Amino acid sequence: SAYDPDSLTEFELARWGIARVANLQWLLGDTDAAAEVLAMLQRRIVHRGLRLVVDGLAAALLVLDCRFDEALESAHRVVAEPDAPPVAIGWAVFGGAMAAALMGRTAEAAHLLAHGHEVHDRIDAMSRFLLTFGEIRALTLAGEFDAAQARSGDVVRITSNSQYRARAMANVLAGTVELGRGQLCTAAARLE
Repeated sequence: SAYDPDSLTEFELARWGIARVANLQWLLGDTDAAAEVLAMLQRRIVHRGLRLVVDGLAAALLVLDCRFDEALESAHRVVAEPDAPPVAIGWAVFGGAMAAALMGRTAEAAHLLAHGHEVHDRIDAMSRFLLTFGEIRALTLAGEFDAAQARSGDVVRITSNSQYRARAMANVLAGTVELGRGQLCTAAARLE
């Protein structure tokens, strides 16, 4: 919040704004403030590559705001661009695949997730977690519990108790599958 967005170049504005939106949304839980910063970025960012990243981020925020049709529209717009930056695709796939899955459109979720697999190794760890979370949620909502459990197990296996944040995030993935299977006590214990 110490930065003045009006004093930043477009590239600096994008870097600052994307981090600010993520912090407001996921760390502080201030959805309204995150939406305000996102709207400002959407008004001011015109560089094509940067705009695709902002549009991908918009898909992620829209799904969390239960605006599924808009999340899908934004996601499809981003993944349709042949030169979209990997981070843009990562955000877009998370938002779009989650929206499609929550709407019961499992084939559409799988199609979007395939784009996520293409960029998985070219994005940061947090974005990879969100992609994996979106995939596990989509598989769970589709009733593909074994596939969802195998995917969450991949992540749990590469973490250790000493990596408390990574381990906690891995347990969110596994707990999602357990919850979907109706294993409420097991999921509750894991998530606690």
